[in-house]
Amino acid sequence: MYRIFSNLQWKIKFKLIEVYGLYGPSGTGKSHNAFNIMQKYDIDTIIDDGILISKGSIIAGRSAKKSPTKMEAVRRAIFYDDAHRDEIEEAIKKINPKKILIIGTSMRMIDKIVLRLGLGQPCEYINIYDITTSAERKKAKYFRTIENKHIIPVPAVQISQTFPGGLVDYIDQFFSKKTILEKSVVRPSYNTIGSIIISRRVITRYLKIFFEKFDKAQLKQYQLMYDRNNIDKGMSLKLSININYGENINQVAKVIQNNLKNYIEFYIGLEVTRIDITITEIIVKKKNE
Repeated sequence: MYRIFSNLQWKIKFKLIEVYGLYGPSGTGKSHNAFNIMQKYDIDTIIDDGILISKGSIIAGRSAKKSPTKMEAVRRAIFYDDAHRDEIEEAIKKINPKKILIIGTSMRMIDKIVLRLGLGQPCEYINIYDITTSAERKKAKYFRTIENKHIIPVPAVQISQTFPGGLVDYIDQFFSKKTILEKSVVRPSYNTIGSIIISRRVITRYLKIFFEKFDKAQLKQYQLMYDRNNIDKGMSLKLSININYGENINQVAKVIQNNLKNYIEFYIGLEVTRIDITITEIIVKKKNE
């Protein structure tokens, strides 16, 4: 009896969540402009291409952009699979958002998603053509159809599990009050035509993130060597680092070589063939540090 009552409570809560729908044809810049809508309506939760995103982090779901076929991508996007739908419903229960933005190619698609998840009808539908210019949509179409790049409205460091090896680039989105939100660019699995070009900024960013979390040494200088038009050849790195006094230089260098190689290959999918390390300085920390 209690379980039935609890489920009924959640069904009522789901209906009370304010739903906004952003729709438009594929490749018109919906995901790219999602943050603007979220800021305008004070929304922190979004459903886009099969994944649930809240406050800039992927909470649950399996992205349609990692589907093996376009048909499977469509099914994922509308939560056709019951297990996928249940996963999203449970995640929504946990975060209990007041508002959700749903992105779809049409109002009909958004209605299907709403129905599958048991949410209330959208209080507002937003047409991408009403919030973008012709030039902006043309640029978005070029990136989608020619370069096959797709925007995901989450930071690059958040998409490693959903898109291992699929990261192409990232975009900083600046908001008022000095808030910076980030969007990532990925290449979907179901389209294997052409080659992937990985931005140098992506590699540099992950290299810096690695050393920010490594407490035995600091990155001083670096040099990346790879063919961005032929990433199958892999890449090599030359690093100049400062190491803390008292650390075993050979051991620290070996740890960096092994861990950094695994880190880059896992998060970016680019093979690391060589890492050369030069010690430039021994850092003596003060007693009060």
